[in-house]
Amino acid sequence: MSDSSTQDDSPKKTPSDVTGDSLDELRRLILNREQRELESLREDVEHLTKRPHALTPDEVSDVLPDAIVRRTGQDRQLARALSSTVEEAIQTSVKKDPQPLVDAIFPVIGPAIRKAISNALSSTIQSLNTTLEHSLSLQGLKWRMEAMRTGRPFAEIVLSHTMLYQVDQVFLIHKETGLLLQDVESGNTTVQDADMVSGMLTAIQDFVHDSFTVKKGEQLDTMQVGDLTVWIERGPHAIIAAVVRGAPNQELRVVLQDAVETVHLEMEVAFQDFSGDSGPFAAIRPHLVSCLQIQLAEDEETKAKSPAFWIILCACVISLSIWGFVSTRDAWRWSAYLDLLEDEPGIVVTKTGTRDGLFYVKGLRDPLAPDPATLLSGTGLLLTDVSGEWEPYLAFRPEFIVQRAARLVSLPETAKLTYEDGTLHLSGTAPMIWLKDARERVRYMQGVAGLVEADDFLTEEMGRMLDMQALVENLTIIFPVGSSRLNPGDYRQIETVTNTVRALNSAAAAVAISTQIEIIGHSDSTGSAAMNTLISTRRAMRVRDALVDAGFPASEFIARGVSATVPVDDGSQDRIQEASRRVSFHVLVSDRASDEETRQ
Repeated sequence: MSDSSTQDDSPKKTPSDVTGDSLDELRRLILNREQRELESLREDVEHLTKRPHALTPDEVSDVLPDAIVRRTGQDRQLARALSSTVEEAIQTSVKKDPQPLVDAIFPVIGPAIRKAISNALSSTIQSLNTTLEHSLSLQGLKWRMEAMRTGRPFAEIVLSHTMLYQVDQVFLIHKETGLLLQDVESGNTTVQDADMVSGMLTAIQDFVHDSFTVKKGEQLDTMQVGDLTVWIERGPHAIIAAVVRGAPNQELRVVLQDAVETVHLEMEVAFQDFSGDSGPFAAIRPHLVSCLQIQLAEDEETKAKSPAFWIILCACVISLSIWGFVSTRDAWRWSAYLDLLEDEPGIVVTKTGTRDGLFYVKGLRDPLAPDPATLLSGTGLLLTDVSGEWEPYLAFRPEFIVQRAARLVSLPETAKLTYEDGTLHLSGTAPMIWLKDARERVRYMQGVAGLVEADDFLTEEMGRMLDMQALVENLTIIFPVGSSRLNPGDYRQIETVTNTVRALNSAAAAVAISTQIEIIGHSDSTGSAAMNTLISTRRAMRVRDALVDAGFPASEFIARGVSATVPVDDGSQDRIQEASRRVSFHVLVSDRASDEETRQ
C-alpha cells in the first residue's frame, strides 16, 4: 500500500519535460568543451576582481602601460591620484641626496638663473672696467710711432693695445674620470698637448682638495699665471676649462656657462653611458669653438668724439662744484652764526652739529637774552636750516641783573639803577613809598646784596622840600632908606612868604626833616656902622613879628642883622644901594630824629 501510495504521489513527466531534458543532454554533449572554457574564464574574472594584488609582475607589466595611457586619455583622475605620491617621493629623494635632482635640472634652470642675475650685473661691471681702462689720449699716432720704432706690423701693435682678452684653448673634461672629452684652440695660438693639460688641471684640483681645508661643494674656479688665466665652469658630469690671455670680463663667464649647460643638455645620454670613449662628444665641438672669443677695446678716438662723455663729465664737474660751493658757503654761515651766539650775553652754546640734514645747536639761554632765531638774519641762514634746543637759565651779568631788578620793582622813569659789587645803586628821583617797597623786593633777588641810594638820588618828597627851600631863600622884602617899617604894600609880600614857608614845612615833614628859617636884615653902606647894624636888626625883627602874627611859632625863626656887610653886586650903584635895604631868608635843615635826641 505504501509503495503504491508513494508512486501515486510523485509527479509525472509530461512529453514537454522529456523533450527539455533531451535538449540539455544534447547541448552538454555538443558544447561541453566551450562551456568549461567559459566557466574557467568566469572564475578568472571573479578572481581578478576579488584579489587584484595576486597578479604576477609580468602580468602587471603587460597591462599597466596601456591602462595608464587609456586612463590618462579619459580624464585627470590618475594625475590627481599620483600627484601627492610623486611629490612625497621627490621630497624624500631631495632630503636623502639633492645632487641627482640638481644634475637633472641643471641644463634647464641654469640659463634662467644666469639671465636674471648675470645680465643685470655684467653690463654694469663691464662698463665700469671699460671706463677705467681707457684714456682720452690720441692712441692711433702713438701706436704708429711704436710700430716704426719696434719694427712690428701696425696691425699687431693695434691688436696688442686694443685686445682686452683672447681665449686660446677650451677643454671639455669628464668630471669623474678626469679624461679629456674634447678640446679646441684658436688658430694663431701655440698650445701644449691637450691630454697633458687636461691631466694637469685634474691633478691641480685634486691637490687643492687634498692639501687645503675647503667646504663641501667648493671647487677651484680660477687659476692665473702671468697674463694667462684659466676659468673653469662646472656641470654635473663634465667641466669646461678656458685658457684666457688678458683680462676677461663677465661676458666670457656667461659664454662658458651657456656652453656647459648646452653640452649637458645635448649629451645627457652620452654622459650616462660613458665608458671612456670620447667619440660621441665630437658633436659638441661647435659649442666649444663658440667659446674661442676675442674682445677688443673700444676705439679711443671714436670714444673721444662722443659728446655724451663730455656732457656727463661736465655735468659731474658742475654738480660737484655747486655742491662744494653750497657746502662751503653753508659751513661759513654756520660758523658765523655760532660766533654770534657765543658773543651774545646770556647765551651759552653746549653742543653743535648736523642732524637730519639740518644744523643743530643746543645750549642755555637767559630769558632776557635775544631770541637766537633773530641772529640768523645777519648770516644768510634760514629758519628752516637750523634746529635749536635751548634750556632756560639765569645769567648773573650786571645788565641782566639790572633789567630783572627794574622789572621786579617797577622802576620809575625818573630813577636809574646800576649794579656794582653785588649791590644795586639807585639814582634820580622816586617816591618815598616806592623806595621802601623796592628795598623789600630786592632782598629776595639772587646775586643782589641790597639797594642803596646814590649821592644824587632824591625822593620826590625831598625834591619838593628842596624846591620850597629854594623858593623861600629867593624871597626878599625891600625897605625904604633909613626905615625899618613895613609899608602897606609890603604885607602882600609877607603873605607870599607866609604861604611859601607853610609849603616848606609840609614838604619837610613828609621827609622827616626839621626846618628853621633865619631872617637876615641888610642895610646900604650910607650912615655909620652902628646905625646900619641897628636898622638891619630892626628890619629882621619886623618881618619875624609879622610871620609870628601870621600864626607861626616864634621858635621857627631866627632874626639877625648884618648891616652892609653882605653887599649886593648888581652892576649899578643905585641898584646896589636899593637891593641892600632888604630882608632875606635862609632855611636851616636838620634831621628830626637827631633833634629829638638832642632835646632828650
